[in-house]
Amino acid sequence: MEIKTLLCNKDNYGPERSLDNLYIIIHYTGNDGDTALNNATYYHRDTPKTSAHFFVDDKDIYSSVPLTHTAYSVGGRKYDSCSWSGGGTMHGIIKNTNSINIEMCDNYPKDGKISLTEKTRKNTEDLVVDLMLKYNISLERIYRHFDVTGKICPYYFVPYGEHENDGQVNWESFKSNIKEKYEARIHKDFQDILIEKGILDERVSDVDKVWQAKLLYNTLKYLKKI
Repeated sequence: MEIKTLLCNKDNYGPERSLDNLYIIIHYTGNDGDTALNNATYYHRDTPKTSAHFFVDDKDIYSSVPLTHTAYSVGGRKYDSCSWSGGGTMHGIIKNTNSINIEMCDNYPKDGKISLTEKTRKNTEDLVVDLMLKYNISLERIYRHFDVTGKICPYYFVPYGEHENDGQVNWESFKSNIKEKYEARIHKDFQDILIEKGILDERVSDVDKVWQAKLLYNTLKYLKKI
């Protein structure tokens, strides 16, 4: 996965931080008809004193704030609406200093509504899986901005307004896709290691390699528990 870089203005983000025990927080830009490059350019040029680590759209992923540094993304107050919306359950636990923040952009060009395209969703899922693998982040540490401060963000992943009936379903589907992709990557990486070590025969069919790799992987996971 290619990740382009256009660094944020240094006045928009904080100091260096640890890369241990991180959370991943999903946001949406809330704009009608924007792109990852548009957003990265804005934060590179201007100083709104807010930021995110990544911007994702149909075509591109832009790194804006270095992961070694703190983005100003989820440090706001807890919304009063949390008392009835169910949001803000992770407020005070997830902070700017221990989170990776990803902003999903709208479809382009403008069409009078804010929505999430399938390609942007898939690109975001793939980015999340890469980060999970690289920084040892579990699925249980992936949250919405809504879960941290109660802000209705991402709008289409929160049971509110026009998404009252499908917002939570959309979020759970998104996380389910991530889980499936993550497990597929784990098994593929493990399979490659087994072939490299001569434990698996690379001449067998792909189906047999996947089956054997999964069997060995799950066996080792079980043995680790006992």
